[in-house]
Amino acid sequence: TVEEACAKGVVDFKDKNRLLAAEGAVVGYKDPSSRKPIAVFQAMTKGILDDKTGLRLLQAQDSVGGIVDPNLGIFLPKEKAVKQNLLDEKLYQSLKQNPACYIDPENERNVSYGTLKARCNTNSQTGQHVLPVSEKFDSSKLIFEGVCKTVTAQQLLDCGILDNRAFNQLMKGEKTISEVTVEKKVFLKGTGSIAGVAAGPLGKMSFTEAKKQKIMSFDSANMLLLAQAATGHIIDPRTNQKLSVKEACARGVVDKEDESVLSAAEAAATGFKDPDSAKLLSAGQAMKKGLLDKNTALQVLQAQESVGGILDPNLSVFLPKNIARKQDLIDEDLCQAMNQLPACFLDPDTQQPTTYMSLKKKCKSDLSTGLLLLPKPKQPMTIQGLRNQVSVTELVEANLISKSDVDQLNQGKLTSKDIEDRLRSYLRGSTCIAGVYDEAHDKVMTIYQAMKDGLLRCGTTLELLEAQAASGFVIDPVNNLFLTVAEAYNRRLFGPEFKDKLLSAEKAVTGYKMPGTDTIISLFQAIEKGLVEKGHGIRLLEAQIASGGIIDPKHSHRIEVNVAYKRGYFDEEMNKILTDESDDTKGFFDPNTEENLTYLDLKKRCIIDKKTGLTLLPITDKKKQESTKKNTVRKRRVIIVDPDTGKEMTIREAYDKGYIEYDTYIELSEQECEWEEITITAPDGSMHFFINDRRSGKKFDISDLLEKGVINESIVQQYRTRTITITQLADIVTEKTKHLSLSSSSSS
Repeated sequence: TVEEACAKGVVDFKDKNRLLAAEGAVVGYKDPSSRKPIAVFQAMTKGILDDKTGLRLLQAQDSVGGIVDPNLGIFLPKEKAVKQNLLDEKLYQSLKQNPACYIDPENERNVSYGTLKARCNTNSQTGQHVLPVSEKFDSSKLIFEGVCKTVTAQQLLDCGILDNRAFNQLMKGEKTISEVTVEKKVFLKGTGSIAGVAAGPLGKMSFTEAKKQKIMSFDSANMLLLAQAATGHIIDPRTNQKLSVKEACARGVVDKEDESVLSAAEAAATGFKDPDSAKLLSAGQAMKKGLLDKNTALQVLQAQESVGGILDPNLSVFLPKNIARKQDLIDEDLCQAMNQLPACFLDPDTQQPTTYMSLKKKCKSDLSTGLLLLPKPKQPMTIQGLRNQVSVTELVEANLISKSDVDQLNQGKLTSKDIEDRLRSYLRGSTCIAGVYDEAHDKVMTIYQAMKDGLLRCGTTLELLEAQAASGFVIDPVNNLFLTVAEAYNRRLFGPEFKDKLLSAEKAVTGYKMPGTDTIISLFQAIEKGLVEKGHGIRLLEAQIASGGIIDPKHSHRIEVNVAYKRGYFDEEMNKILTDESDDTKGFFDPNTEENLTYLDLKKRCIIDKKTGLTLLPITDKKKQESTKKNTVRKRRVIIVDPDTGKEMTIREAYDKGYIEYDTYIELSEQECEWEEITITAPDGSMHFFINDRRSGKKFDISDLLEKGVINESIVQQYRTRTITITQLADIVTEKTKHLSLSSSSSS
């Protein structure tokens, strides 16, 4: 009985109630209107049993011996059962049609009970019928390795990678996971992304190493690294290891500064986090949510499709584009854009845009690992630039030469020297202010020598030398030499007091390094990152433009302002500043007129040396004896707005109110240049030292303040030795005299 079977563990206890209900077909169901047990058909008519269940139980009885009469405890033929009211005519006809009331466990199809009995074997010892069933596997335990994580056989069936036949073969053990993995490798692992370059001692090199060794351009290498990340893994071609971006950074396979960009690309494989839910999004879905721009989305999707299909980050498998479309991994617009085969990558050989599949076709499989390696790019024809060699391809991209020029170079109709001569102002030379012409002595001299001879002030000298360094070279106008800062220092074209400043300015040519990384950035990017003060940076950029063009530190040559803007070397605001002729950023000083000028305007006042062709700043002959010697610092207006009132305030007011720090206050004060030093020689020969606030007309008699003990000699000595600036001296004196006046007021 059911009770006995449960007690002996033949059936699960949880199935007891269902089986007791079925057992009622034999022992009889309780009639709610009488105590007499009733048969299946009668239970159906009274609503105790539903028709479907009733038919299934009756078919089982009929297949075993007939319809059971629970009161007699015997099987009756169907015809007799009708007469005994154990069946009606309708139910009798239904049973004769042999309905499929059961499920064949072998193939999950609907069959009749008689069909299942016919398939049974008879146990020789017991005579019992035993249904043969092939060994089955739990589909949730049939696990495959996907791109980045595991995926079950059931999931592969649901997404269409496995068909029912293959799935059933797996379930029956007719096929192994390994066999199906090989068959479905394209979807589970893909055909492989481009792993590296066939270069170096081992004949295989990572893209990071290739760009460091300048075997491949930065842009081309970075795009190919992005494709690796977007298709599941960063590949180390030397060790044949597939790594996550984090692992690749830890092992030095990619640079730390590339981690954030590559991690974003990796999300195309592992999934972007939906800000509105916990769901993982594909690259196409992330684009629709605004998490990814369209160009990058096309780039990563093209790489994925070339490797195996569109990556479903939830399943971690590649899906054909049509299935990906149905699964809403990409929309119709993106699908159409992909069909256009956009050139999302750069060919390392030509630096021309191309598709990822075109690059894959150029690859060869490494014999030991099977990894796809690009052939080592052909070394392009190069020409000497400001510091390094420049490829002719780069010169074409910079609009400095045409493709026809390259053709003529390849045909021998043009030589490298022809190009160098034509582009000298972009590649080697500089039309910056090279030196000084002393009219009084009819003499050409270096800028530093002019300062030593008293023709230029220290600040003016530094600015003119910085302009030279930032424009490519420090110039020796006497010997017509163009030198690096280090070379110029060794030749004593300037003193040690300027060395650090000029080395810093030279970075506008060689590029600034992002702190803690090897990444080279342009002057504008350095301004953006706070490595260079904005006003100072603009002055250097203006000097570059006026002396031949903006310098591209990555490619070691000059480019036009519009090309630099297109390349993202500065933003729209900076572009307006640099191209607006009416802009009043006058960062240079004319020593003849004491006017503030732009670098270009100062150049217009220069002369050309007939011997060398260099630009020289003429110093006019001023034969006069001065009893008053001025160490004047020019004035530049700085505007600060009070955030509470919206009104302009002075630098001092901003500092007193705590809006700016002391260092900023001093820096801005020096830019505004309110202070000048005046030394007056009295008739008796004694010297009086004043500093004068040119803006307010306020004057401090330093000599008098020393005598009165308001300030001490050490402060003045610090100023004399340049330990503090005139602005800092003025600030100290202002504070001391302010406290003095406050003391006087309180005592009175």
